[in-house]
Amino acid sequence: MVQRIIKLEKQVSALTDANKVLHDRVEQCDIRHKKDMSLLYGVIQNISEKDNIFDPAVSKAATLSFAESIVLKKQNKIQRRQVGGPRIAFYAHMANDETSPGRHHTFIFHNITTNIGNSYNKHTGIFTATAAGVYVFSVGVFPYSSAHIPVEIVKNSDVIGSMSTGSGAYNSFASSTIVVQLSIGDACYIRTSSSVTPSGSIYSRAEARTSFAGWFLF
Repeated sequence: MVQRIIKLEKQVSALTDANKVLHDRVEQCDIRHKKDMSLLYGVIQNISEKDNIFDPAVSKAATLSFAESIVLKKQNKIQRRQVGGPRIAFYAHMANDETSPGRHHTFIFHNITTNIGNSYNKHTGIFTATAAGVYVFSVGVFPYSSAHIPVEIVKNSDVIGSMSTGSGAYNSFASSTIVVQLSIGDACYIRTSSSVTPSGSIYSRAEARTSFAGWFLF
């Protein structure tokens, strides 16, 4: 039990560090966009002071309108990323233990805690991308003692992540987190290996959940 708690604490710490790195990158992007917008506003101000700076045949009003449209596009892009972009995130866990799963067995995570965007299907266990972009997926599996459950993260028909959940005398925890680019309609799900036969069962109860989570990154 102590070893399991230590492993969970390490997992939480690693996810916290990763979240901080992503947050810092977003802030850096915001700073760069604000600088770009400041430069564009400067261009507008200079144009307003000089008639026909680019082409004598083009009026100052038309030039100003063009420059302002660039600024608006920058503003809209930042706003979409901050508040108006795709809002997609889910977290679900198995309702009960998974007893002796065979090869190529898709896991179903029936109990949904979060499903923003309704992209995860609790009946099939499949997440379907409704927006193109980069996604993060995380899976955590508790095998029974002495069990060996090879697990794969699948995009459509391609294995994009895998882990082994072999354990000894006590239950242990295995997890994997991946970052992947998806197109609209791509499907991601969790299954046992199609080449290695699992042995034993998977544990999922109130004190230890086997779970699947994912969210849109950018």
